[in-house]
Amino acid sequence: MANIAEGFDRRGSVEFAHFLSIAKGSCAELQSNLFVALDCGYISAEEFLELRLLAEEVSRLLHSLMASMKKK
Repeated sequence: MANIAEGFDRRGSVEFAHFLSIAKGSCAELQSNLFVALDCGYISAEEFLELRLLAEEVSRLLHSLMASMKKK
């Protein structure tokens, strides 16, 4: 969320798109860390699934926002 806020505050669509891309990368990093947390036993399989689905949804939303910005 911080990347999105930083990009938005810069007031330029190119910079905002760049920070959305960074946010999407951070979302992928989170998904990777969820696998590590599951493998280490820090979270249950149920928690993993719930969090992974939420991260995938956020990634899709970011992708859609980025795509809509390219159309403009």
